[in-house]
Amino acid sequence: MGVPCLARINVAVGVVIFIFVTLYCTAIFGVVIPKLSLSVPGVMHLGVLTVLTALALFSYCCCVFLNPGSVPDGWVPDAENLSQTFEVKRKGQTARYCQKCEQYKPPRAHHCRVCNRCVLRMDHHCVWINNCVGHNNYKSFILFLIYTVAALIHLILILGGAVVETHRDTHQLQRTRVLAVPQKYLMLQFLFSLWKLVCLTGTMILVTALSMLLAWHVYLITYNKTTIEYHEGVRARGLAKSFTHPYHLGLCGNLHAVLGANPGCWLLPFECAVAGDGVEYQMGEALVTNLSSASLSEEISRYSPRRLCASLLRTPACLFRRRLDAQQPSLERSLYSLKKACSFSRSEQKLT
Repeated sequence: MGVPCLARINVAVGVVIFIFVTLYCTAIFGVVIPKLSLSVPGVMHLGVLTVLTALALFSYCCCVFLNPGSVPDGWVPDAENLSQTFEVKRKGQTARYCQKCEQYKPPRAHHCRVCNRCVLRMDHHCVWINNCVGHNNYKSFILFLIYTVAALIHLILILGGAVVETHRDTHQLQRTRVLAVPQKYLMLQFLFSLWKLVCLTGTMILVTALSMLLAWHVYLITYNKTTIEYHEGVRARGLAKSFTHPYHLGLCGNLHAVLGANPGCWLLPFECAVAGDGVEYQMGEALVTNLSSASLSEEISRYSPRRLCASLLRTPACLFRRRLDAQQPSLERSLYSLKKACSFSRSEQKLT
């Protein structure tokens, strides 16, 4: 269900844009241009801060206006297709189904109560972008944090230097006791200095909070997790002796999966979507190594398809059906033999 672009703009989005514009104008028109003018440091400060602010605002708009990812109409997991990976419920071992949207949920998709829809690879719902962070806008969200933190650090340098210089000039005027300076000028200078101090304090608070949030998401990227999957993993480790995140591809694989195949474009606000179509995701090799041939033969000898699936593919949070590729011929043959044996057993029961 799409939402019109103008409907995305609410009070929270307006506040964020207002903060961007206010801090930028204070630094450029209140410090850089009056103090440094067209000098080399002034042009450098103007160029760097303008580029960082523009990139941060562009990434922010992508977060706000991009659809985070909707489940395709009529999507149904195919249990017979061994090349497809899908998740099933921990209880009942049935495919995940959203009762509110009345549709099946692909892997890593979750229902957002605020947006009232299922979101592909949902990380969380952010009130400051009035949107979910999901498959299509997760990279934009990360870049927004990176550009914003960089711009805020640059602002701290500019505003901090201006506040120190203003404090020094004020003390110098008091010492010389220049009576020719108009009182209105001194009052305006005091108010503007106070405003720069307020902006500097707010910038330091923002950079601290956003740096912590950025560090948290960098940690998630290194393990190819979402915030929801992290909390599911915490619960899973409390229920099982060992738990491996099924989408962990190694550090390089995780970075490529989230930020894109070309490292040169990782910091560019293009190709905002996470790799893949949002319905299928590559799974880690840790699950393959856990497929013990001994336990497989033992389960096959019992001809129990449900118990075989449960013993091989169980995770505490949910069951993952593992895709079978060309590197697993023995497992394919074993499952084929199991299917044949089960069909033969059912045929014998019908004859009797």
